Amino acid sequence: MPRVSVIVPSFNHAPFLRECLDSVLDQQGIELELIVVDDGSTDGSLDLLRGYGGRIVLMQQQGGRQARARNLALTVARGEF
Repeated sequence: MPRVSVIVPSFNHAPFLRECLDSVLDQQGIELELIVVDDGSTDGSLDLLRGYGGRIVLMQQQGGRQARARNLALTVARGEF
């Protein structure tokens, strides 16, 4: 079974995060690694993300934007895809 790394950069997306993450985590037939990089959210996103515990890899940065968030996540990604 292939291992897939999914990277989700997030900044103040609390209203949409649960639906996004649950959709990714519901995938079948693959070994999944979900990496979320929070970019200093102030809307409660971080609390929501912490609620996923070990089901996600949570990383944080401040004001780095999406490209930096993706690059940061790639430093820990272990998937083949």
